[in-house]
Amino acid sequence: NAYLRNASDLLSPARLSEQRLQAATRMYKSAYAIAPRHRRVRRLPEKIANGYEVLADELRLQKKWNEANRLAGKGLSLMRDHRGLKTLLAKIESDKAATSQPSGRRRAFGGF
Repeated sequence: NAYLRNASDLLSPARLSEQRLQAATRMYKSAYAIAPRHRRVRRLPEKIANGYEVLADELRLQKKWNEANRLAGKGLSLMRDHRGLKTLLAKIESDKAATSQPSGRRRAFGGF
């Protein structure tokens, strides 16, 4: 099926991007409409969600938490029970909270 081939091409790790994941999602939906029980069609949501996980984790490492949350949410909208994305959301919140915590150092005021 051309939809499956095109979707697989879009998920190449070397060229992964949000636009390519969105295109792969459209291809998946088209393939699903034609052959919902096809084995390869049924595997696509997980592959696409894995792509969102990779991109969201890169954004997390760059401390772009809102963008990371948004991409993780897109992946979860396609596959609600994706364990990696759920774990990643927890990491994002943990990292965000750790960064907003005071460092524990106190500034001296007036020599006191």
